[in-house]
Amino acid sequence: MQDISLQALGVVNQLSQKPYQAIVIDEAQDLSPVSLRFLLALVPDLSGVYLTADASQSLYQRGFSWKQIHSDLKVAGRTLVLKRNYRNTQQIITACINILEGTEAGDSECLYQEPSNHQGDLPSLLLIDNTEQEIRAIKAFFITAAKKFRFPLHGSAVLCPSNQAGKLYAEKLTKLGLKAIFVSGKEINLKAPYIKVLTLHSAKGLEFPAVVVVGLKAGQLPHINLQIPIDESNIMINEQKRLFYVACSRAMRALMVCGSAISPSQFVQALNNVYWEIVPN
Repeated sequence: MQDISLQALGVVNQLSQKPYQAIVIDEAQDLSPVSLRFLLALVPDLSGVYLTADASQSLYQRGFSWKQIHSDLKVAGRTLVLKRNYRNTQQIITACINILEGTEAGDSECLYQEPSNHQGDLPSLLLIDNTEQEIRAIKAFFITAAKKFRFPLHGSAVLCPSNQAGKLYAEKLTKLGLKAIFVSGKEINLKAPYIKVLTLHSAKGLEFPAVVVVGLKAGQLPHINLQIPIDESNIMINEQKRLFYVACSRAMRALMVCGSAISPSQFVQALNNVYWEIVPN
């Protein structure tokens, strides 16, 4: 894929006339440097480029850096950092910041935001190893959130680390009386009358009034190949920490995170109890 991108860049660089006068690039943090340079080569000069990105939400590319972008594009004095959050409650924003702050996974320039106009409860943290009890707790959480914030139950979503887990949670929620279907991000119908169950990756770019993130167990999230070198392992951990951050930030009004009490994920262990309400089991 990288070779194809390089060939495409070479072809565009040889064009005597550029095909576009202006270009808008969204979610630039998920583009490789070669792909980004290819897009920039489609316009005659950089004055016709509008680019948006959030380094803290980089899931598919490694090493995205605003500093590098600034150097390549020479955009000093022509950048604007958007810090007003219109999606989440202040409590969810603060809890999400807690996931990345003080680590190499986040971008401090983008991480801290202006206070939100929306207020709600602290996000819930449930550590439990009984799947049936976990499902009942998720059902109660969705029903309570829907009543409090006055949205239909089908506005809720469960985000899972794998397809297999997603199908399992959808099946068990449905058996408890809450119709749930496992769907992909591409085929999702937000207005469909059932709770959406997706993988963490599929939820990127979406938002739901209430979200439950499951699977925070050691060896599952983060899932790391023990055979790879330590430095490579750290990169993968940071990628998956950003994935956890993105998943939690999909919640607009209510958020619950579920993990193992016996073997909790290192991501859960780093959460500050000041920003999360521990749910008794």
